[in-house]
Amino acid sequence: MEKYWIWLTQLKGIGPVKQRDLLKKFKNPLNIYRAEKGDLKSCPGIGPKLAARIVENRDLQEAQTILGKTQQYKINLLTFANPLYPARVKEISNIPVLLYYKGSIFPESTGIAIVGARRCSQYGKKVTEEAASYLAEMDIGVISGMAKGIDSYAHTASLNKGGNTISMLGNGLDLCYPPEHKELYEKIITQGALISEFPPGIPPAPHNFPRRNRLISAWSEKVLVVEAGLKSGCLITAHHAIKQKRELLAVPGQIYSPESAGCNKLIQKGAEVYLHQEQLLTDKQKVNKKNTRLKIIKKDQHKLQGREAKIFQILKAQGEISLEELVYFTKIDKMKLVEIISLMEVKGIVKLRGSRCQLAG
Repeated sequence: MEKYWIWLTQLKGIGPVKQRDLLKKFKNPLNIYRAEKGDLKSCPGIGPKLAARIVENRDLQEAQTILGKTQQYKINLLTFANPLYPARVKEISNIPVLLYYKGSIFPESTGIAIVGARRCSQYGKKVTEEAASYLAEMDIGVISGMAKGIDSYAHTASLNKGGNTISMLGNGLDLCYPPEHKELYEKIITQGALISEFPPGIPPAPHNFPRRNRLISAWSEKVLVVEAGLKSGCLITAHHAIKQKRELLAVPGQIYSPESAGCNKLIQKGAEVYLHQEQLLTDKQKVNKKNTRLKIIKKDQHKLQGREAKIFQILKAQGEISLEELVYFTKIDKMKLVEIISLMEVKGIVKLRGSRCQLAG
């Protein structure tokens, strides 16, 4: 089915909104691929011309090539049909129905975005590092764009505190941009995820980054703009945050500072003035997450198969154990084990409770 998702997203003139209209009517990309012209043109927003284009482009060669590259570079596909695609993100009409990622995506993996200028001051760096470290300590993900300056400081501070961080990229995941962030790129994969709507092979062209910025805000509960000039690209993220009804916070700066002119203008237009770290928390996030544990929920174990059954049996035999111990007993790579556990939680089999695992009841 993956090649059909890729095919759908590569159709010229069929953007995310129309793709969603098609999926609503036909349920999945394979049905769209096989649909007759008459059925296609009856779909809202499609019409005769686009219906004819879809039929004329029933060729999977490009999709197969892209799929081969994802396998070559160990890139995963996140489709709208995947339960790991956050429901809150899917509520936004122009969000891609297919994303590419490396690393691990957890259920409802939204967090707090921290964005800002590439050329930032020591003040901006300090605010960023303190905010990202605080979020990591509260077990809240940090979302940014891996650019130089504020973005990279946010990712690094989260990683250094053992936090989860997600970077949205404006290029294919076979490329690291900027290239000097290769080490950060690799570290994010081990403790979080790199996400892009662009297939492998797509370079970091300037027009890609506004699209990347809408993903940063979409994936976030709140957006914190630390420093921004009047023409800073991160102001596009702020614009998307307002449009997507995300809470927008801006760090105030000196009125004579070019790096703070954009933030001060956001505040003037109604953004919340950022003064302390607790402002980053939503009501839901104020619940203490540090004591979360992983525990199995009662379920018919006979319905479990493969690795899920193995995890269940080990927890049944061992009682409460750490995630590291579970890696030892299962012989499953830690990153893969986290993915399996995350999917088990989506199914209602397990519940994430920090770094401990416990059999229910």
